[in-house]
Amino acid sequence: TSAKIPGSKVEHKPFSVTLHIRTARRKDAAQEAADALAERMKKTDGVYTTLGKMVYEFAITNADKGDALYTLEKKWANGAESIVYFGDDVTDENAFSFIEAHASRTGAKDITVKVGEGETCARFRVENELQAAAALDYLATQRDEYGDAHFTRKQRRQEKKEAKKPASKK
Repeated sequence: TSAKIPGSKVEHKPFSVTLHIRTARRKDAAQEAADALAERMKKTDGVYTTLGKMVYEFAITNADKGDALYTLEKKWANGAESIVYFGDDVTDENAFSFIEAHASRTGAKDITVKVGEGETCARFRVENELQAAAALDYLATQRDEYGDAHFTRKQRRQEKKEAKKPASKK
């Protein structure tokens, strides 16, 4: 279908294929062709269709970004101090929901940020990608300043080294 929609892009993932039409030359024709494909795929057993902003994902598993975060969290040896998640699409809402539902993790200071318009369960919102980049820069600066104020460079290097070790060797 990508060949039938000039300017579109197909992204191959381990368990899905995603059609991006944001860069399509003729948005109206691209939307029509992608909608028709989505309707055909919805009728295919074993294929899960997720529609986003100018994005169509066709997967062989019903997992979403919230499920992915749950899996990652289980693999982290000591859990994460915090999760910072920025998203600009309806497909990010599952991740926002997961993070907000698990905000009671001991000491967790999670941050969820919706980029752009639309309903969301994210705690914060920025208007666009430039504001998202500025927010990430701010967070990185604050973390560095906190680290510099509370830990010696040697302690920080040691902590980074420990964090890279497999859980069984700690």
